[in-house]
Amino acid sequence: MISTCPHRTKSSSSSPDDTAEHGDRITELPVPAVLLERRATGGSALDGLDRVCSDHRHGVLLAVRHLVGLGHGAPLLVARADSPTALAVRSGYAEALGALGLRASPPVIDSVPAELHPERFEDEARALRTAVVSGGVTAALVHNDVDAIKVVQRLSGLGVRVPDELALIAYPGYPPADRRPPADRDAGGAALINTARGSLADEGAMPPELASGRLNAVLDVTDLELPPPGSPLYDLPNVLLTPRVAGSLGGELHRMADQSLDELERCATGRPFADPVRPWELDHSA
Repeated sequence: MISTCPHRTKSSSSSPDDTAEHGDRITELPVPAVLLERRATGGSALDGLDRVCSDHRHGVLLAVRHLVGLGHGAPLLVARADSPTALAVRSGYAEALGALGLRASPPVIDSVPAELHPERFEDEARALRTAVVSGGVTAALVHNDVDAIKVVQRLSGLGVRVPDELALIAYPGYPPADRRPPADRDAGGAALINTARGSLADEGAMPPELASGRLNAVLDVTDLELPPPGSPLYDLPNVLLTPRVAGSLGGELHRMADQSLDELERCATGRPFADPVRPWELDHSA
C-alpha cells in the first residue's frame, strides 16, 4: 500500500478541497493507495480513495487557546495564503477567535518567504515589531515553521526578543519559544529541539538538567521510540514529546509524494531505485 499526497501547481492551491492534478496517475497505481492531506472532489478520479487529513482548524484553536491560557490577549496571526494548509490556518484562526470571544487587532499580517521576497518580508517583520512595541500584542502564531525561524531572527535584529517580549508559536509545528505574560514571567533556560535522530542527544544526561529548569526540550524523536514506561520525559512540565511530525511542510510533502510515486514506478518496472535506503545509513539519516 502507498500513502500519497498529490502534487499541486501554484494555480491549483486556491482551495483545500481542489482536485489533485495527478489524480488519474494515482488511481492507476498497481497497489492500494490512501490520500493524505487532500480532499477529493465528488465524482473525481480520487473520490473512491480512503483519505486522512489533518484538522488544521482545530490545531489553530489549540494554539490560540494555549496562548490565551497563559494570560495573553488575542495572538496576532502571521500567515501565508499560498497553500491549502495556509488557507485552513487562516480560516481556523477566525473561527478560534470567534469561539473564544476574542478580537484581533491589528489584522492578519501576510507572510512571505524571506529569500524570495526580501522587501515584503522586511515589511512583515517591521509590522510585527510595531504591534509588539505598541504594547498591543504579546503573542503571535506564525505559519509556517520556516518563516517563523526567519521572523524570530529578524525581530532580534529589530530589538524584539523572543520569548521575553513576544510568545510565538509556529504552525505547522511546535513553539520555538513560549513565555508567560510579563508580570508572571518565570526565568527560563536553553531549549533543545530535536527533529533529527534521537541518538544525537544524550537522553541519559537530560533529566537532571530538565528538572533543574536550566533546559527545556521539544523532542520529535527519542533514542528509544517510545521512551520506556517510567521515563521522566513523560512527566516533566518543560518537555514536549511529539510523534515524528516535524517533516510535514507543504512543499516538502509535495516532493516526497512525487519521489514516492517515481520510486514505486521504478520498482514496478524492474528499474533500480533512484534513492535507495541502505541499512548502514539508517542510524544517521532522517
